[in-house]
Amino acid sequence: MNIIDAVAHAISPKWALNREVDRTRLNNYYEATKGTHLRKRRTFGESTADGEVNPSLVEMRELSRELDRNHDMARGVLTTLVTRIVGAQILPQPQIRDIEGNLLVNVNRDILKKFKKFAYRPEVTKTMSWGKAARLSCRTWLRDGEVLTKDIIGDVRGYNHSTSIPYSFELIEPDFLPVDYDDEKQNIKAGIKFNIWGEPKKYCLLKSLNSINFIVGRYSSSDVRMVPASQITHLAMKDRIHQTRGMSIFASVYTRLDDIKDYEESERIAARVAAAMTSFIKRNPEVYTSGKGASTETRHYEMQPGIIYDDLLPGEEPVSMQSNRPSGLLGDFRNAMLKMVSAGTNAGYSTISKNYDGTYSAQRQELVEQKGVYDILIEEFNSGWTMPRWINIIRAILLSGYQLPPETDMETIFDVHFQNPPVPWIDPKKEADGNRELNKLKVKTRSKIIRELGENPDDVMDEILKEDEKMGAADGEQTMELDDEEKE
Repeated sequence: MNIIDAVAHAISPKWALNREVDRTRLNNYYEATKGTHLRKRRTFGESTADGEVNPSLVEMRELSRELDRNHDMARGVLTTLVTRIVGAQILPQPQIRDIEGNLLVNVNRDILKKFKKFAYRPEVTKTMSWGKAARLSCRTWLRDGEVLTKDIIGDVRGYNHSTSIPYSFELIEPDFLPVDYDDEKQNIKAGIKFNIWGEPKKYCLLKSLNSINFIVGRYSSSDVRMVPASQITHLAMKDRIHQTRGMSIFASVYTRLDDIKDYEESERIAARVAAAMTSFIKRNPEVYTSGKGASTETRHYEMQPGIIYDDLLPGEEPVSMQSNRPSGLLGDFRNAMLKMVSAGTNAGYSTISKNYDGTYSAQRQELVEQKGVYDILIEEFNSGWTMPRWINIIRAILLSGYQLPPETDMETIFDVHFQNPPVPWIDPKKEADGNRELNKLKVKTRSKIIRELGENPDDVMDEILKEDEKMGAADGEQTMELDDEEKE
């Protein structure tokens, strides 16, 4: 106890106790919250989710789009993620069952056949297929942090659906949902109207980006259309529970990507300069004189095989320049930075770096670990974007007059398995041997193995049966021919 504490204890024990409590609180803080002369203490003025995200959302969105346009690494990250999440297309496999739990094979085939016709031009502009719309939505979700989709089901004045299924959808960029449109009285935050439980009820979409009143937070009723939340799917990348809008995957790696681009550009420029300057003339000041015979004009020599310098002045000699650019450390530095970018964006390092060196075990380990990350993104995209589209497709098919059999279990009409991109095989023989053993142990079905290959089990099994029938018929005809020859 120091002198001040002793005096405080004698005068007022309560005061002394408060001093001890305050001292204990200061000493029990996390070290991460304490700044020192060696480490900067990072503080924030706002700790709420929207307070952190919304002020930077628009600028971060524009920066991410700039990366997509002009940065090859960033574009590769997006392409890799979209390829692993959506691939060529997400093909649904209906799983409608009867009341006894058996699959209604004919019903599922009818619905899949109708879907394939619908998938040719499913969105309102009639310029994109199902796969293209899904990939573009996924790319927007990852790059911009969010994407909106408006459902149009049934007869709509002035619009004709592409197929007999009365359903289409409209892809909407997040720019149409103003982040600075707030109204506390109506419980509107960042352009979304919520109820008291935090459930979105309406989306305040701008009618046109060209008619915005650019005074922040001021929009007239003619600028905005209130769309019911039942017609809108808002898929956003969120890191916090009460976060309203989504943030780009590049938010935590933007500065690193920008630094890599600047460093590589500097190395490229240095290499070009070094390559352009092949040699120079060195003058010895002890021998060279600028008097009689010395030229003050700039001289150029064209480089060619076997060149002879026959007009050098006394004290001059040609010296070749050695180019050491780009630096030999560039590759290692770039790969190290790419590993950090991979960790921050959830994209596989080997894929975005195009570096496939290593043993089978190392590549397999990366594939196994990365698959779990991709599965999370796949689940989030399918539940947030693909499943809402599928529910409306089924509703529209029933609305068009399709009759389900009476034994249908109505609780299963929306059941579906989405066929996502298959996991690539590093060594097909080893993968096939592993699947064979798992199937023998009855811990993995053939249907699951077929789905992992990106195929529909029903289609594959039907093709096998038809092939066996054809091969059996061919074998039978060949046997009959042999029998006829033996008789002769």
